[in-house]
Parts: sequence; structure tokens; C-alpha cells
Amino acid sequence: MKTKHVLVVAFTSVIVAVVFVTTLVGYGLYMKWKEDSTSDWYNDAIYRLTADMFRKEIVLTNFNAYVPEEGQFKGVPLIEGSIRNNSTKSVASVMIEASFSRPDGSVVSRTRFYPLGRMRSTANGTKSVLLPGKAISFTHPMRSCPVELKSELSTKAGFARGESRIKADYKMAGLSVL
Repeated sequence: MKTKHVLVVAFTSVIVAVVFVTTLVGYGLYMKWKEDSTSDWYNDAIYRLTADMFRKEIVLTNFNAYVPEEGQFKGVPLIEGSIRNNSTKSVASVMIEASFSRPDGSVVSRTRFYPLGRMRSTANGTKSVLLPGKAISFTHPMRSCPVELKSELSTKAGFARGESRIKADYKMAGLSVL
């Protein structure tokens, strides 16, 4: 064989080997990403399913949305309410979803918040736990609230009395128990 042919064969072999190795590395990274993303999807699905299973035992009450005229949150729309744990399990995390819609069904605003903290625990365990038979009150400021909803919540007559043009719905959308 001529030296030219040997150089072409060697150069081509090196390129094929580099492509093969990078393909294997890329495939390994893809499989790791897929595993992580499936795990997140699975954890989220379990979080939502647990909320459905405990819907009758974990009770949301005293739901109210308004804009205070004085105090620390003056002018910031707030959602207030209570959570009562009537189950035999300790609750580590609750995700509440509040939506505000017009009479035609179009959603003005939707917010999700975690009165006990997120579902992922810290190194020392979860931050706060709602024990069986106990209740807590919560306040959630809606910092990015549409002007239409904020003006509706600001009117004193109306929203609290059910005369509002905007309807408030709330539900427990996620739950983690210990």
C-alpha cells in the first residue's frame, strides 16, 4: 500500500472512533436526562394523586382573597385560608391552586402556592409539618396579579359577598404525607 492510503485509513479510523465515543457519551447523557425527567414526572404525579386520595381528610376552609388598605401588605392582593388535617398521617407539603375566572369561564389569574413549603424535603427533614388533628392558617401574597383582578379584589362590596364579576375557586392540587 502506498503511504497516502495508510494516512487516509488512519485518519478515517480516528474520525470514526471519535464519532463512536461521542455518540456513546451523548447516549449516556440522554439516558440520564430521561431518567431524571421521568423521575420528576413520576414524583409530580404521585404528589397530585396523593392530594386526590386525601381530599376529604385535608380540608381547606375560610378561603378569602382581598387587597388590604393598611399594614405590611398594603395594596398587595392576598389569599387567606386555613388547612385542617383530619387524617391519621402528618402532612409535609400542600400545594394549593387558586384560580379566578370571569362568568364566561375565562381565567383571569391562576396561582399555586405551598403553605407548608415545597414537597422536596431539606437535609434536616421537612421545614414544617401539619400533624393529625391540627390546623393552620395561611396568607399568600399575589405579587403578580392582573390589574382587573386587583381592582375587583379592592372593591369592598362584591367579592366577599358573592356579588363580584370574578369567581374564585381553590383546591388542593398536591400533597405529601409522612
